[in-house]
Amino acid sequence: MIVSFDQVSLEQFTTEMESSRFCLVPPGFAPWTFRLSETIISGCIPVIPSARGSLDFGCKDVVNHDAFIIYTGDADVSKIKFLIDEAEKDAAFMANAQREMQIARPLYSHGTSTMEWIATQLQSA
Repeated sequence: MIVSFDQVSLEQFTTEMESSRFCLVPPGFAPWTFRLSETIISGCIPVIPSARGSLDFGCKDVVNHDAFIIYTGDADVSKIKFLIDEAEKDAAFMANAQREMQIARPLYSHGTSTMEWIATQLQSA
């Protein structure tokens, strides 16, 4: 588990995201927060602190977000770790989650270097 408040290079950030199996997606201003895009593009299973069905990502007819997102609701940290551990033990869930994220990835991609695009958008904000 990587938790840091330090600013890191884009290369290090990308490497850490791509090497992680699960990534926390903290709430943003909308369900389509850039953090979700980063997570899906990195192939990291999103862990979202909201109740299942409480977010509307749109494009339900194309992407089954529920197939690859772990919703934690109002769970405390120990419960979140339990949910992740249980998901990781479920080989069918893990395989299906990766397959469904592959379908979703193009919808969250912004060109050949999405991580760089996201970084430039953050820097210009």
